[in-house]
Amino acid sequence: MKKISTLVTLLMIVLSSSAQYETRGDRNTRDNEEYYAANSKNGFDKSDNRFKSTYYFSARERDMQISEINRKYDYKIRSVQSRIFMSRFEKMRTIRQLEQERECAIKEIWSKYYDRRNMFNYERRKRHERF
Repeated sequence: MKKISTLVTLLMIVLSSSAQYETRGDRNTRDNEEYYAANSKNGFDKSDNRFKSTYYFSARERDMQISEINRKYDYKIRSVQSRIFMSRFEKMRTIRQLEQERECAIKEIWSKYYDRRNMFNYERRKRHERF
């Protein structure tokens, strides 16, 4: 009986302590962030969604990501070529699939660079686009 009561008491302590998951410091962070964002010097309004989905993606970042993709897929292709126990047909099929995946990844990078939301070339694009 003593063991059961000790076990029940211990179980109640563990469950009650695990139920308290929120820390005191994090209670009002969302309200504070909205307050400071609304009263910042750049005039940001929390209902203003004009620049919410924009980003900066420079040509240097684009080239770095493309070279990283090329390096990664070159390594994968070399590892497939050096496999001894794969047939020639399986190697060719796997290499073709890897090259197609590489092309898709590079196309995604290029589309991200030329997207309207990319603000890196905003001034140059603004001069050329006349509405």
